[in-house]
Amino acid sequence: MKTLNLIKIISFCSIMLFATASVWSQTASVGNVQSTPGGNVIVPLNFGSMTQIGSISFKIDYDGDFLNYVTATNVTGNSNLNPALSAAGTNPVVISWVNYTTPTDFPDGTWLEIEFEYVDCTADVSFDESSCLVTDIFALPITVTYTNGSVAPDVAAPASTAWTGNADQDWMNPANWDNGVPGCASDVVINAGANYPMIPASKANIAISSLTLTAGSGITVLGSLLVNNNLVIESDGSIIENGNVTVLGQTIAERYCNGGTDTYHLLSSPLDYAQAIIFLGHYLREWDETTQMWNNLVAPSTVMNTAQGYSLNATAPETFYFDNGNLNSGDFNVSGLSSTAGGPDPLLQGFHLVGNPFASDLQFTTSSWNLLNVSPMVWVWNSGNYIVGDGGGTGTLPGDIIPAINAFFVQAPSAAGSLTIPQSSRVHGFVPFYKKEVENRLAFEVSGNEYSDMAVMMFDEEATVDFDQDIDAMKLFGLETAPQLYCKASDIPVTLNHFPNPGAGSIDLYLEVGADGTYTINAEGTETFENDVTFTLEDLKEGEMIDLEENASYIFTAMSNDDPYRFVLHFGTVGIENNMAEDFTIYAYNSAVNVIAPANASGQIYIYNTLGQQVVRTDLTGGRNVMPVEAGMNYIVKVVTEIGVETGKVLVK
Repeated sequence: MKTLNLIKIISFCSIMLFATASVWSQTASVGNVQSTPGGNVIVPLNFGSMTQIGSISFKIDYDGDFLNYVTATNVTGNSNLNPALSAAGTNPVVISWVNYTTPTDFPDGTWLEIEFEYVDCTADVSFDESSCLVTDIFALPITVTYTNGSVAPDVAAPASTAWTGNADQDWMNPANWDNGVPGCASDVVINAGANYPMIPASKANIAISSLTLTAGSGITVLGSLLVNNNLVIESDGSIIENGNVTVLGQTIAERYCNGGTDTYHLLSSPLDYAQAIIFLGHYLREWDETTQMWNNLVAPSTVMNTAQGYSLNATAPETFYFDNGNLNSGDFNVSGLSSTAGGPDPLLQGFHLVGNPFASDLQFTTSSWNLLNVSPMVWVWNSGNYIVGDGGGTGTLPGDIIPAINAFFVQAPSAAGSLTIPQSSRVHGFVPFYKKEVENRLAFEVSGNEYSDMAVMMFDEEATVDFDQDIDAMKLFGLETAPQLYCKASDIPVTLNHFPNPGAGSIDLYLEVGADGTYTINAEGTETFENDVTFTLEDLKEGEMIDLEENASYIFTAMSNDDPYRFVLHFGTVGIENNMAEDFTIYAYNSAVNVIAPANASGQIYIYNTLGQQVVRTDLTGGRNVMPVEAGMNYIVKVVTEIGVETGKVLVK
């Protein structure tokens, strides 16, 4: 009997040793669910009836482009079946349950409800079968048949839809689309309109098939956007995002440039990688501050540096494509801006060509750009001439807006400098900007030979008659065939010039033209001064005096060999009534200004030079008043009495 029992024991152990799998088999499945994109979705994890289970280890993969794991909940009502779960956001989802001490039966049906954040599209949820294991109470593997599931939209999205913006900026508003709100499979076109779309920060999960921004259109993405195929930004399209746009295909930014001799464009790359081969067959150059020369980029493989500007002379009109990188985002620090003395032109010391690194316009502001040893000005090329922005709306650059994919000059006038281009300065250039009225601002624009140029005069009590680096903008000359209009400060040609005295005086205005012909000069801003301030433009060549309040536009002829000293702006203050002209005589004689007044006259005499500086102030007496001044100069004489003001101009030889 003892021998027989021993044989039985050995036989039983042998059976246990050679058993490598449980005799049981079961099923496990993930449900197929339809849900509204942009919210959370519950996906069931189901079992067939499972008995005598010792452990469960599942790894469940999901499409992370469209789903994000949140948590899983035991819905059996039996707390003994609560599993250990991986942290939210992990992929795959790891589910573990172990209990070898107590035989456990799992009910037929749903064990867990797995919660995901759902973006859009059909997203797979599947078992990683090679990493899944279910064992019985003897730790023997159980054969499990796995069935995968998915999450799909509950309403089919349109194959294509275009933005109209008829209602507002809400991406989710059907009234803004011609074929319904786009979904994951939708090809989307954003057209220019009254409103441009904005995806708010609350919309963290928007997905579409493709996106095209047409000319004059734009989009702002504060939440997140997934583009499954290509993002195309047509020339003059605009996008503002913070690194929260994911493009699975290509990002293509277009830039149209007209071409021909003397047709130049200053541009930069809106993508984080671009090569000069984009402009193969044309002339691409970079500016060297140390030599004050343009250097041709010959090698097509030359990488275009982010936030650096380049000059393009297109041999013919063409659309160029930046298509080998991702959109630039974040703030860009531009450092190492040299200031090399001793160059060919001392006035060009420290000028550097910087690039707008974004696929949207920039608004230049001195407060947020962290300018270090850099003048608070930007110079932008505009069809033959430079226009200047000062961050305060007083220059010639409208709104201080630097266009997308555009370059601009800055100056480190005396020492190495740096600046920061903040992404917070991005704007859609097609959005109307409130044009604030700047007091005491007078702008002149000359046009002719298919080009134009501008000069601005500002009157500020804190300004000086010299060149003020922080408020005056140096003139950068454009094409020789374009008219060049400018003032002078400290003998430096300037586009934006501040003067200290808006009371009375004169300002010299210089004009150079590259072609003989008819030109027009227009004045704008006389209304920004007090009502009693008068402006008269004197044409020195023709001997004409133009009252700018009566006629703000003046047509004249100019020759390429004319003396640049062409115009003088006279300004002064007059009384409501002026009956003094016939009683006073103002003239120059013997290196002095002479004023002859009636015997009983009293008041003040003011004399200004052409820079607006007051050089004489004296009491007016009856008879002859003689005031010695420096010879060889023009002067504005203002006589002020109780009955009015008399103003005259004299040349003291």
